[in-house]
Amino acid sequence: MLFGGYFGGAIHVLPANDVLAQVGEEFHGSAGAFMWAAFGALPIWFAALGVFTAWLFFLKRPAYADSAERRFKWLYTILVNKYGFDWFYENVLVAGARHLGGGLWRFGDQIVIDDGLVNGSARTVGWLGSVMRYAQSGYLYHYAFAMILGLASFLLWILWRT
Repeated sequence: MLFGGYFGGAIHVLPANDVLAQVGEEFHGSAGAFMWAAFGALPIWFAALGVFTAWLFFLKRPAYADSAERRFKWLYTILVNKYGFDWFYENVLVAGARHLGGGLWRFGDQIVIDDGLVNGSARTVGWLGSVMRYAQSGYLYHYAFAMILGLASFLLWILWRT
């Protein structure tokens, strides 16, 4: 794709910047060049060494693992404790998040939502009902008088505004 003219004239590269030409001089196909280059890379050899060590220490000769644990106790302790990250996470980050969550729960949920909005609105409706109870006597002339007072108040408000 890069060397066969796939892009045609869509990409123009100056001769001084043509790094693909340099790669093309050494490129002899993807199977051979890239595969052998991969096996020459250090991470592949480290991975193979890790697989071999695991096979040797845990399948072939498990006594090697016990001996290495006794000899490198300090390294074993560091690795088992995961460099102390689990302790730091549990005792610092999680404890802080737990305290923050508890504070938000106490203030936000209990005080604002439960006591303020839910129970507060119920108390307000209960208080308003206990006050309005006296306005509802059941007599028609009381209701007519309240309507006349409301209409007079509304008219006074309109006259006062203009």
